Amino acid sequence: MTLLCPLSVVLLQLMIVVEGAGEKISAKGWALYWSGATSLWYMLMLPLYIALITTLINAIEHKNSGWRYMATMPIPQWKLFVVKAFIAWLFVILASIIMYFLTGLSISFMMLIGYQGKDAFESPFLIHLLSISITCLPILLIGHVISWRWRNVVIPLGVGIVMTMTAMTLVNSEQYWRYDPWTYHMTSTMVENALVQAEAKTLSLLIAGSVLIFGTLWLGRREVKG
Repeated sequence: MTLLCPLSVVLLQLMIVVEGAGEKISAKGWALYWSGATSLWYMLMLPLYIALITTLINAIEHKNSGWRYMATMPIPQWKLFVVKAFIAWLFVILASIIMYFLTGLSISFMMLIGYQGKDAFESPFLIHLLSISITCLPILLIGHVISWRWRNVVIPLGVGIVMTMTAMTLVNSEQYWRYDPWTYHMTSTMVENALVQAEAKTLSLLIAGSVLIFGTLWLGRREVKG
């Protein structure tokens, strides 16, 4: 999953370039290729991947009364909640790194077979990775709370899909993007205004902190029903 999601993005972008015979790359450089791959990742695949990974991490315990077993261990429930959230966050970072790596690898491959363009490896992927590591936190923690609370995987996945589609519209609104945490990672990487980027990161930390406190206090102490 962590490999297939980034790979699907890169393969799609690769097919687009091959179909166009690389004419746009020759004219505008590889920055266009990077922009296409990262835009597809940020707008569609990343939030869906987050919904999927948070659901799968908690689905393990929802099966076969796993929560009852966890309740017998000398580990407070709130610590388990935080650890699982941290593991999901690491998976998100890893998936993003893989996406950047595969994008660079695909560029190298196309250059070897004759595609020409400038600025092949000047994408600000390290800056984007730092931004993503912060701005993914609200939707990751919201998904974590939902998938922790409800064992039906349709609920967290459905919320993730609906909110992802909604965010693709709201991210273009200068007024309403702030009310949708699913837009923050896009705003922090795809908007050039540094103040807006900083605002997205600040909102991400505030909302993520609030959800984390809520999760540890409520879900971490609730009775486990298996």
